[in-house]
Amino acid sequence: MYEDGYTTIDNIDISDVVIQAMQAKHSDKTGLTWEVMDCTALNHPDGIYDVVFDKGTVDSLLCGEGSTAKVATVFSEISRVLKDDGTLFMVSYGIPDNRLSYLENADYNWTVKVHAIPKPTVTAVRDPPARACATHSPPSHPPPAATTPTPRTAARVAAHRLR
Repeated sequence: MYEDGYTTIDNIDISDVVIQAMQAKHSDKTGLTWEVMDCTALNHPDGIYDVVFDKGTVDSLLCGEGSTAKVATVFSEISRVLKDDGTLFMVSYGIPDNRLSYLENADYNWTVKVHAIPKPTVTAVRDPPARACATHSPPSHPPPAATTPTPRTAARVAAHRLR
């Protein structure tokens, strides 16, 4: 995103190790901030962000104890910190219909759009001794239609407030 001109980005993660590593990796980029924070309790004022981007955080939370309540709290926090015309972009390997039950909450006043993206097939291939690699095999048939998502489908979800 930074290379595409989005140079004012606040980055959060619950892991101090991740934040330190990313700060070091991107120390040459001005405009990026890095903060250890729990996404269920964002330390930001209401209506501050134009965009919130989630790539796998919700998927991860849905694998743990108390997942339904935690995810509801995350979306409530995202809704709180988004501007009235703000947008949430969510990338998920979850089945879109399962994610919609969390996103289509009247309290958020979001319009939700789902874009299913076929996931490429990945297989392990053994190379000559001491080397291994993963290759992407093109599907032998067209991917399933976006209206019939499968567990092998990644979905990009965009939710924004009604105007």
